[in-house]
Amino acid sequence: MLSTRRPWATWVVAAFLFAAVVGTESSVIELGEFRVVQPKNQKLTADVAFANFGRPEYGGDLQGHLAIPFEDVRVLGQTCEELACKYSCESMKDRNYTVQTLMGLPAIMLIERGPKDHHCPFYDKAKYAQEAGAKALLIANYDDELFTMTLPEDDNSWSYNLTIPVALMKRSDADKIIQAYDEDPLLIGSMNWTNNIPQGAKVHWEYWISSDDACGVKCEKQKQFARNFAPIAQILEQNGWTEFQPHYMMWTCPAKYRNTTLCDNLCIEGGEYCAPDPEQDEEAGYDGKDVVIENKRQICIYKQANASGEPWFWWDFVQKFDSECSMTKSTYDEECSERAFLDVGGSKLGGGLATLRSCMASNESIAYLQAEVDAQVSSDVVILPSIIIEGHQYRGALHAGSVLKALCAAFYKDYDNHPNVCTCTSVPDSQLMQCISQNGNDVCKKGKAGDVACSKNANGITKCMEDIAPPFYKCGCEAGFELVTDKDGNQVCHDINECKTKAQGIEDCTCARCACHNNIGSFVCESDLPNACRKNNGGCWQDTVNGKYHTACVDRIADYKAAAESGLNVTVDTFKMFNCTCPPGFRQDPSVWKKGTSCIKECKGTSEYDPVTGLCVQDASNAEKESGSGTAALSMGMVGGIIIAVLLVAGIGFGIYRYRIRTYMDKEIRSIMSQYMPLDDNNNQA
Repeated sequence: MLSTRRPWATWVVAAFLFAAVVGTESSVIELGEFRVVQPKNQKLTADVAFANFGRPEYGGDLQGHLAIPFEDVRVLGQTCEELACKYSCESMKDRNYTVQTLMGLPAIMLIERGPKDHHCPFYDKAKYAQEAGAKALLIANYDDELFTMTLPEDDNSWSYNLTIPVALMKRSDADKIIQAYDEDPLLIGSMNWTNNIPQGAKVHWEYWISSDDACGVKCEKQKQFARNFAPIAQILEQNGWTEFQPHYMMWTCPAKYRNTTLCDNLCIEGGEYCAPDPEQDEEAGYDGKDVVIENKRQICIYKQANASGEPWFWWDFVQKFDSECSMTKSTYDEECSERAFLDVGGSKLGGGLATLRSCMASNESIAYLQAEVDAQVSSDVVILPSIIIEGHQYRGALHAGSVLKALCAAFYKDYDNHPNVCTCTSVPDSQLMQCISQNGNDVCKKGKAGDVACSKNANGITKCMEDIAPPFYKCGCEAGFELVTDKDGNQVCHDINECKTKAQGIEDCTCARCACHNNIGSFVCESDLPNACRKNNGGCWQDTVNGKYHTACVDRIADYKAAAESGLNVTVDTFKMFNCTCPPGFRQDPSVWKKGTSCIKECKGTSEYDPVTGLCVQDASNAEKESGSGTAALSMGMVGGIIIAVLLVAGIGFGIYRYRIRTYMDKEIRSIMSQYMPLDDNNNQA
């Protein structure tokens, strides 16, 4: 929830408390080795501490010629005053200093840290060394202390793509190596990472973070890593190569500050589990306890996913949470987190949202928080984010390719089941995802990630198909199905009637005596279907009437084809391929009970049934044969009578016509004449 106003001094105390709690544990130092391999008379070996940035070559080594910038104080006895030493804190290119390969070997640069009063970030030194052409950097300390060099928190170092390994060397070891360099500048050395991580058949690793997203560029880099590494982590986890667990850093409020406003704002459970204020804003924004609560929710989500056999679900969730839930947008809350959980399929995990809410309200979640605090202490984790591989802290950039290289270095070199994706550790960043997609393409094999995920779909979208984009598979419809949207708006796989598509043009499916059977996801052609009416007329009635053959047997091939095409399970043995039905013009003999076995002619005598009009009509040829000449004479008389009747009607009509014409003409003539002389009719008018 959003905080209330509190004094600025509270933040000073809060920062002090956090530093006091986590600062009591020293950061674990990951040691490597630098040794001189040429000339052979120089047998120099030095322990080095890898920085928490750059890209160590985990699992391998790097040979190169030693390069020391001319400005460095200890070269050839010159003094810093003479050289105006900058301790590599300015661009070397501006001083026209670059290093090249020598005898095919890259340059391993050695520079000075500088005196105690010289404040120059280690990261800047590494950046300028990389710009000058160095492929690895050794920084000589001003004393014999080794520690983990980290990124500064108050600049944009996270935005620079540092690709070289960086390590800190003791003063005494650096002096010996510089002396050997003075004697012979052609000094070839080797940095080794082969034994930094224990090896095994299955790699266990942890990722330490916080759900806080108000840490600027650092948080953006953390989100970017989750997006880029999620598909790789999921492939490794789903194939059983790794066992991953996320962790969330928290601390405990000291006893003397319990029951204070400070602990109330930063902690839950009476000060047992705390987080720094994310925005360091004394007047507004989110509290540290908001971060702890979200940390607890994300731990519950991982536990629920792991119990459901899908621990890789956590990666899907954090990506969605990072993109949707933000402190700057005031969406960093329970509602947004639960929505992200559901959007990526949380309802499919055991118990869904109800289980998640139950975890948040239970004492079990408090036990989870305590386990996080205990693990943090035992692992000496003080830097966020941190990665621990087989109990050893990873040192290097939070970069997908670098972390993959470190994980792959933890597998037995002669292990038969070495992950395919480990072949991608040497490809350029721009080609990493393409390489992963090509070498992680067994996700659709039986029992693998894609197969397992797709087979759980209840809507029929169960076919796993390889894809070039993370997570390198997608679920689709099996052959013979198509993806449609049902009435409820859900996408489902619907069976395609392939008899209407693929079967068209196949002779065995479309011939006159053929049928296509539509099955779920497929079709079957059936040819040479028998005509039952050809064998003993199917046992139906048949007869020749008035010289024409008639049968009651009706072939049902069309009905059989329609039933097969619709998907009904029909065969010639189970489907009645014919019917006995009296043909048109005939009716069932009422004295015979079995339909179609005896038919009686509907039309009497020689008249025939006309299927067009449905009437009985006389067949002229038959009538002539039966009646002879008498019938012919009668027909001629009828024709004559018809002619006379026609002539009579015509005569009467002509007479009526003449009468009407004559009457009309008389009226016209009288009308004309009345204009020139009086007529009797006019005189009679008033």
